Amino acid sequence: MDKETKVEIVKCISEDIHPLFVMRNQISVKTIQSLLTLMGTDYTEGLPSDAYLMAWYEEFSQNREWILLMLPKPHLQLLLEIWDSPRVSMDSVRWEMVRHLAMFGFLTYKKGSARNHTESRISVIRSMKKNFYFLLKSRRSGDLMDRYERWENALMGMSFYYGIISLDELHALLCEALKEEIVYGTFLRFIKCRAGLWGLGSFPKDRKKKEYFMSGTVESAELTLLLINDHPDLPYRRISYPDLSYVRAGYGIDNRWPGVSELGLFLIEDMDQSYYRSTVMVHSILTAIQNGATLDKILGKLDFITFFAEEEKRTAEEYVMTMYESVPLYELKGHSRWEYRKMAEKQEWVYKKRKFTLLTGGRAET
Repeated sequence: MDKETKVEIVKCISEDIHPLFVMRNQISVKTIQSLLTLMGTDYTEGLPSDAYLMAWYEEFSQNREWILLMLPKPHLQLLLEIWDSPRVSMDSVRWEMVRHLAMFGFLTYKKGSARNHTESRISVIRSMKKNFYFLLKSRRSGDLMDRYERWENALMGMSFYYGIISLDELHALLCEALKEEIVYGTFLRFIKCRAGLWGLGSFPKDRKKKEYFMSGTVESAELTLLLINDHPDLPYRRISYPDLSYVRAGYGIDNRWPGVSELGLFLIEDMDQSYYRSTVMVHSILTAIQNGATLDKILGKLDFITFFAEEEKRTAEEYVMTMYESVPLYELKGHSRWEYRKMAEKQEWVYKKRKFTLLTGGRAET
């Protein structure tokens, strides 16, 4: 077992430390100011960092349900486990969650060292446990954790299909996919908390100050929006929650899209590429396709692979060309090139602007 997947049993103890001492070195002033803005708390620029920290801590403690909006379900489940257990099993993923929990003042931690013969430990902050324990243990909180987890799965899945989309349209599509009425203000607080804290996306604005949610895989927000706006009557692709959750679990790779699984298996089994290198290659090709790169540019990514026969290269190129037709494009609002042509043939929508053709590759040609 390698270092990254090493599992250890760690002792959990309790300490009487003020949460502010824990949080002071764990979270930046800029992040605190962003959180205060989300919470609707006014603040003055240029104050000492502790002033912002105190304001955030007070708001966070008095309105305790912010924790459910800000922290994902796995983090909260781990926190409850630490609170309830004298020892917990830890791996690299869980240590990263512990680091996040320390940012909120719930605990401190110290990772041990075999070289120095020191043990790892996690220290629970008693006052935070007292303040939040029964809230997180309640059935209502459990239901909210499940609900917000579905929201996050759906939103992140949509980001892999749409790339960049206005918050208004994203809200409507989220309600439709989940078959749930979601108050717009709650939706805004949720997505900005989760995306802002965990790097799940950003919120650019256009010249009219309209706000968007953008995936980190979008190469050019301005160009992608320009191309999206050239399709005013093309509807966004409707995607079921299971499909959104599936692509989110694959971090943007849906091996059910034609050509994706075939290329990955070919690289692993026929070209003796490692799973990691094959996944990176498939993801790179997917991202290029979704951003509308030319077919020549996409095929050029295969130059990083050593082919021992021309037939091997042709096979890989065939899989890439299949992906090129089947993978959803950001500029086509989550539709693939193949789906786009079928819709145009059936005249399911009509352009109000210039008509584009996307038959031979790359950016649409007028």
